[in-house]
Amino acid sequence: MKSRTSSGWIEILCGVVFILLAFYAFSHPAATLGALVVVFSIGAIFKGVSNIFLYNTLSSISIKKPYILIVTGILNILIGIIFLFKIKVGALTLTALFSIWFIIICISHLTNLYVFKEKKSGYYWFTLIINGIGLVIAFWLLFNPIASAATIIYLVSFYLMLTGIFSITYGFSDMSKK
Repeated sequence: MKSRTSSGWIEILCGVVFILLAFYAFSHPAATLGALVVVFSIGAIFKGVSNIFLYNTLSSISIKKPYILIVTGILNILIGIIFLFKIKVGALTLTALFSIWFIIICISHLTNLYVFKEKKSGYYWFTLIINGIGLVIAFWLLFNPIASAATIIYLVSFYLMLTGIFSITYGFSDMSKK
């Protein structure tokens, strides 16, 4: 009989932690949204610093100076700092960006419809309907920040839950036995 490896037990423990995080995220939506803002703020600051370092590296190997990296680096750092100290502003911005991202994806898919129409594929109608519905939902979310925030929170919670289930399943699988 094979025994479970230490990595199998770690996966099971990790899965339980992710499921607990999912339940916490579901039951504490404001804290979850605030935590997302903090994570994105820190990410923006790191990206800004990274852009400035990249500017220095590229400037030393190129005749042209990539000044846009300095500009975007400074903007990222400023946005990150503002969102860290103004969580509500960050949350509102995050919900708007989520909606705008959703709109951009739907428009992007719709602009490629001609390919499916030329191929006389049923995928044409599927893409048209799904992305048409997506645009309606995205614009609704854009003008309804509370619904947008809830959607973000539920997507994060759902992902945490799925990751937890996957980890537990893997931990109990034959793959984690020696």
